[in-house]
Amino acid sequence: MIKDLKEKWSRLQLPLENWGWRGYPMVASMWFHRWYNQDISETSIWDRDWDLLVVLDACRVDWMNAVESEYSFVDGVDSVWSVGSHSEEWLKDTFADGPDHELERTAYVSANHFVDKHISPERLAAFDNVNNYLGADSDHVVAPAHMVTDRAVDVARSSSFDRLVVHYMQPHKPFFEQVGDRRDVEPVEWSIGRELYHNYFRGDITSDQLSDGFVDNLRYALDEVYTLLENVDAEKAVITADHGQALGERFLWDHSPGVRHPVVRRVPWVETTAVDRETLKPTSYEQSTDDENTVEERLEHLGYR
Repeated sequence: MIKDLKEKWSRLQLPLENWGWRGYPMVASMWFHRWYNQDISETSIWDRDWDLLVVLDACRVDWMNAVESEYSFVDGVDSVWSVGSHSEEWLKDTFADGPDHELERTAYVSANHFVDKHISPERLAAFDNVNNYLGADSDHVVAPAHMVTDRAVDVARSSSFDRLVVHYMQPHKPFFEQVGDRRDVEPVEWSIGRELYHNYFRGDITSDQLSDGFVDNLRYALDEVYTLLENVDAEKAVITADHGQALGERFLWDHSPGVRHPVVRRVPWVETTAVDRETLKPTSYEQSTDDENTVEERLEHLGYR
């Protein structure tokens, strides 16, 4: 109980330390929206019918609507209430507290840095933590989308399971830009961690540049989702998100745990199909295990510390 109280106090202090004066209305709004909308009807992924579930980290419904016309496989954008406003909440509800009879027939390929805390690999048909292929000396603080696609296709073709969950870290910051082929990408320096928001607060970027950066990062992810859908078989494929993203609405920023505001709890739900046309030969990556310091450093660059 003491540990739980300390964790809650730390989460309360974090906005004040990291956001300056904006942290005060932010904390007030966070607490208000933890009690507001108590009657929302959350949707567990296990209550829906799908063979392939593509999870885009921190994707808003309006962002998906903005790019719908650009992707043939995004034909209509529905939405659902997520079980969390933060990856840890979503992972805990979906996997740590998930039903054994569903987990044992499900493979999970993920680039989310919180998976080791909430995933028990022995409960799943297959589990692949894409961060383990980055290496401690990697320039990337998060797995680029192409690595997730490569690993997901490899798992899909080599493992036995009934359902596959593929968790990309985009459009979550940092933003990526392509400098060559699909595997030649670089993080956008000004988008790393909380510096992204402080650049906006200082006036270095406009609100349009801030939101457009996320939408462009969504396009980057969806380009890889297209490749995924061309290289796995799934009669019923769904594209959704673990949570959304606040950009100043009601003084909320980012995606704090326990918040029930629609921008962080309402997520897209797009139904499509996938057919393995074998257009991709996945790259093989050398696996390594990150130490605790490496994980913490990456979480800090993502804005979680």
